[in-house]
Amino acid sequence: MLPLLVLSLGAACRRAAPTPAALPVAVLEVRPEPIVVREGQPTDVTIRGTGFDATANTVTVGPVILTAVRSTGGGTVIALSLPDRVPSGGGAAPMLWSPGQYALTVSNTRGSSVPVMVTIQEPR
Repeated sequence: MLPLLVLSLGAACRRAAPTPAALPVAVLEVRPEPIVVREGQPTDVTIRGTGFDATANTVTVGPVILTAVRSTGGGTVIALSLPDRVPSGGGAAPMLWSPGQYALTVSNTRGSSVPVMVTIQEPR
């Protein structure tokens, strides 16, 4: 009788789960929703997702572009302050946000997220 040969592949065959920062750039949640903007006050916004860079994200909300935005949580959380005004172009002074829906994206060297629509609302 021939001896039985048993192979154990163990950990060598297991695939490591990708780290959040290695995943594609994606926005999964934006809080608060809606975003209430008050004149003279920046508004704290938290973005949860995947693929965020530790220090070099660009967050675009409508006409506002924020650069060199940091992330935490291994590339899964961005906390930022959204300014109360937006660029008006043509050298005119920035204006207050108009209520409505705006596209939000996060981009970095890994790519850019699919736009997520967020609602900007005036305080009641």
